[in-house]
Amino acid sequence: MKYLVLIPARGGSKGLPGKNIYPICGKPMISYTISLLKEIGWTGDVVISTDDEKVICVSKKLIGDFENFSLIKRPAEYATDTSSTEDVAIHAVKYMKEIYRKEYDALITMAPNLPIRTREMFLACVNSFENMPKVFDSQVCFCKTDEDLWRKADNGEYKRVNPDAPRRRQDREPLYIEKGSVTISKIDVLLSTGSLWGKKVHGFEIEERYAVDVHDINDVYYLEHLLTCQKK
Repeated sequence: MKYLVLIPARGGSKGLPGKNIYPICGKPMISYTISLLKEIGWTGDVVISTDDEKVICVSKKLIGDFENFSLIKRPAEYATDTSSTEDVAIHAVKYMKEIYRKEYDALITMAPNLPIRTREMFLACVNSFENMPKVFDSQVCFCKTDEDLWRKADNGEYKRVNPDAPRRRQDREPLYIEKGSVTISKIDVLLSTGSLWGKKVHGFEIEERYAVDVHDINDVYYLEHLLTCQKK
């Protein structure tokens, strides 16, 4: 199967300015994703899509001599707060076809702000996608939770998402939180539906330690704590 890996790395972020290149334990956050692919020896094409010159500069240094990495300066309309990852993904797929005459079977999207991945986890995820039943359009990473989730109404009232769920955590049916660590989409489905997920989603469950999603400075502190503990 022929894959295109997409690393979407917009420059702007309200919660954490410069998020995708923010230093984590002394290294730009995007470096963890790039380093993993280099460590694996990934030979397929990798695209870093960004609107930001600083991200381009940092990424060029990280890529080095790896010729299978490409940098795309995405159009401004795909770099706003309301732009979707689907917009960026479709642009990247079409760009590679128009500029390099390359086509792919599937797209692997790896969000830089979920930087904790291992070689074993990533390869297991790809293997799971290749062996999933053909009825599925995509594979998404999920993190299991048995928390009692609530939603807030406009009038300020809080209500349980599942009002019939047992109060005891041990008795609840687990729920699953979608994570953008490794999302794998069939290209034909992406282009025909405009969705990375399509209609039928296969799941790949990841451990909570791989599910740290960085949005603000508190997430940075937690992530650095985890990474520091892993080295001990």
